[in-house]
Amino acid sequence: MQRSVSAPMIAYAQENGLLDAYGIDLEVVENTNPTTMYQEFVSGRYDVNLGDPIAHAAMAADGAPIRVLGGFNANLTWLVGTEDMEWTGPESLAGRRVAVLQGAGGYLLIRAALRQFHDFDIEEEAETVGAQSPPDALSQVMAGAADVGASFEVSISNAIVTNPEAGLVPVYNPNEDFAEFTDGETPWQTVLSFRDDQGADADTVQCLFLAFQEAAEALNDDVDLLDRLAVEHIGVEEGVYREAVESGRYVYDVRPMGEDIANDIRAMLEMREADDSYQGGEVPDSFYEGLTG
Repeated sequence: MQRSVSAPMIAYAQENGLLDAYGIDLEVVENTNPTTMYQEFVSGRYDVNLGDPIAHAAMAADGAPIRVLGGFNANLTWLVGTEDMEWTGPESLAGRRVAVLQGAGGYLLIRAALRQFHDFDIEEEAETVGAQSPPDALSQVMAGAADVGASFEVSISNAIVTNPEAGLVPVYNPNEDFAEFTDGETPWQTVLSFRDDQGADADTVQCLFLAFQEAAEALNDDVDLLDRLAVEHIGVEEGVYREAVESGRYVYDVRPMGEDIANDIRAMLEMREADDSYQGGEVPDSFYEGLTG
């Protein structure tokens, strides 16, 4: 699971007895390497996984029996520059050094959005610089090795809070462009998916989703509590999650699978296919059916 998303929710659920109330015996396996995480989900090590919907769609297209239970976060990936950068729009990236983790879902969505909505090819009109991870992309900006970095929350807020002298400024996120494309929706960065060939039965998985939903609503309503749980269970500095929430860049949006999420994922796939950054096959209808199919 993606720890920055799941850890505060799991901690809240445990502290408030939600897992016991819903009858859930939860073993959490945290994996900081996305490639390994998805490989192990496909191999059957996990019953459920919190991650990128396009990565899950590609696995379903390859035959893995995966269904999306629901969405957790809209897209949290931004291009981040500095205070002295004069940002007037994507054209401001021309000739700039942009640190990116090639192949990362958030960056690929930004690349596709820039091409589709702004007719701007970031890899032809800017100089992309390889990063080891999204946090490393920000480190390169702070070190002067890049002008802009592609990263996601809460790594962005962590860098802003812990390095205020760097003057980091998020400059572009594709959500508003995507909202026009989908009549008001934003792309999903994180979904909870379920393997329906595993030992965990559908009722238990549904209860897990409900526990997460209850925890997310409580954390959205209490930023002090969210910040405390993040400090205690993730190890970030005090104020990092507060910055992410109060900036408007981070919120839990835990929704069960429905036509809205299905349509958004299909729209993301359409954009990625047009950008030649989705190489998977046709996604089966069952992927979009949640636990009702």
